[in-house]
Amino acid sequence: MNKIALTDFLNYKALSGLSCSPSGSCAAFIMTSPDTQENSYSQDLWIYDQEGFRQLTTACSPEGFFIWDSDDTVLYPAKPAQDKEKLPHGHFTACYRHNIHQPEPEWAFTLPISVSDIRKIGPGLYFVIGKCDAHYPDYYCMDDEAREKAEKEEKANKDYEVMDEIPFWANGSGFINKLRKRPFIYREEDHTLTPLADALFETAAAAVSEKYVLFAGESYDRKPLKRAHLYRYEIRTGECREIYGGDEYFVQNMEAVGDQFVLVASTFQRYGVEENYCFYKVDPEADSVSLLADADIYINNSLGCDCRYGRTRSLKGTDGHLYFITTQRKTAELYRLSLEGEIEPVITREGSVDDFDLFGDTILLTGLYQMLPQEIYRFSLADGQMEQISTFQSPALVDKYVAVPQPLLFTNHGVEMDGWVLLPIDYDPNRTYPAVLSIHGGPRTIYGPTFYHEMQMLASAGFFVFFCNPEGSSGCGNEFGDLRGKYGTIDYEDIMAFTDLVLELYPQIDKKRVCAIGGSYGGFMVNWLISHTDRFAAAVSQRSISNWVSFCGYSDIGPWFGLDQQAATPYTNVEKMWWHSPLKYADKAITPTLFIHSDEDYRCNMPEGIQMYTALMNHGVPCRFCCFHGENHDLSRSGKPLHRIRRLEEILNWLLKYTDDTTPCRES
Repeated sequence: MNKIALTDFLNYKALSGLSCSPSGSCAAFIMTSPDTQENSYSQDLWIYDQEGFRQLTTACSPEGFFIWDSDDTVLYPAKPAQDKEKLPHGHFTACYRHNIHQPEPEWAFTLPISVSDIRKIGPGLYFVIGKCDAHYPDYYCMDDEAREKAEKEEKANKDYEVMDEIPFWANGSGFINKLRKRPFIYREEDHTLTPLADALFETAAAAVSEKYVLFAGESYDRKPLKRAHLYRYEIRTGECREIYGGDEYFVQNMEAVGDQFVLVASTFQRYGVEENYCFYKVDPEADSVSLLADADIYINNSLGCDCRYGRTRSLKGTDGHLYFITTQRKTAELYRLSLEGEIEPVITREGSVDDFDLFGDTILLTGLYQMLPQEIYRFSLADGQMEQISTFQSPALVDKYVAVPQPLLFTNHGVEMDGWVLLPIDYDPNRTYPAVLSIHGGPRTIYGPTFYHEMQMLASAGFFVFFCNPEGSSGCGNEFGDLRGKYGTIDYEDIMAFTDLVLELYPQIDKKRVCAIGGSYGGFMVNWLISHTDRFAAAVSQRSISNWVSFCGYSDIGPWFGLDQQAATPYTNVEKMWWHSPLKYADKAITPTLFIHSDEDYRCNMPEGIQMYTALMNHGVPCRFCCFHGENHDLSRSGKPLHRIRRLEEILNWLLKYTDDTTPCRES
């Protein structure tokens, strides 16, 4: 059995955007592959029909999303090299139609905005969300001379960033001051693009029925309230008006179910900004919003994985039901909700529903099952049977050692929690091994018994790998997930209790060679571990938080997440924020620690790691700081392929250095 190598993730295929054609006769999806030559990712459309799977696009790749324009035609934005003249200089998006039975696409139209989403609402009629700069509110309707003037002004100011609102930057998007996702209607017949809201309006979510487009959002010029108003666009008449103007709901998502709409929203009144969302029903004709279901479940997929890429669907309305993905303790499952508020499970097997669509009694889904990276499966609503219909990942894993997670339930604070252990390659119970504790991000995410390349690589490198879902994780209800004002207390105790149990049950682990690794919330917890215990031989802290006082001042989510989660502010209770900051205790740390950050990470900004690194360096602790230029918070999942390789090399070499060179794992 061969090892899973550090670079094997380059051979995995990420599958996203799974969507059935209008008649259900076929489906399309996007396959993403790492490209080390370009140090980026290639994305191509694939078709699934009665003949099986076939690739549709090659040189003309979709830019991350597509829609069905008819039963045999897809529409997508792209920048084909052969049609550069279709894309003028400036903020334009060229859209192409591609008959799935033809080898090449045809240019359809070009929009004078940067399109982030498009929905077909009628023949030649589209609802479009465009990324727009409110400094140039009329760019979409300017003539060429006015656009050229605006572009020259923009170019002249490219070396400056002027902020007059928060958040002024966002992870993965860079500086966003006065940038908005603005809703439009596009009529192809006369090439008119009509805005449905003012230039400062930020669209939070949108959904389309046969009669209406419903969209949610707010207009702001200093700081968003994160409370959306609801607007209805009538497709037949073109009338657009506000149907709900309260400041009550944060809207995460919405979907049409027949002639009704369902909101996934929260008031954040009970458990703060991390509380589970509820379902609300919107009657677009009665202008009413009412609670449909409050089930205290996590709506969406929060199961961690480093083998995904691209957009996915979490909601689909059909036949009087809303189908939705939900995180349930250690899995991501598919449930459905009736318009009477009744919820029932549909797909509940161990693993992860990553993406789905359905037509009639058949559900197509992209999932993580049987310790494989993503494959496509077909599920029958009639008999509950599911079958794997793709084998895209098989070549990458032939004769490779895939460690199967050994489940390990544990109890702390009277609460039962889930954990797992991966055995090292060629495991011999008569030998001793080093081990790595892995801590997930969030904290409202989970680990599960699914394929995770980084962990598999470490197991193939000769390490035990163990991981768990402590209090604060998602999938177990609001009470379990509520960490407000508790960071570094019950969660730390859970993780250490799990560590003690693993070491007790697996005496083959050398207690002097146990390491800890984590990112985001996991990076915070690694910082907390090294400043509160000397039990770890080495640690890797990634995209971390070390100082809640500074975090709330420059993170893109700091002004609300940091204050809410610490149940304090630096203005009224700085002592509490500082008490929960690992930096306060950094003089106690002795664990050799590698810090990994990205200079465009605006979620857990690089100074958070630098502060902890500087403290350790000043106190004589062996440490190393690795900064990735041009990367953001998602380096480990969607960073440039060569950067992801270097990151894994840094991690592996650091762990090997402090678990001695007898570890049977160093790669040539």
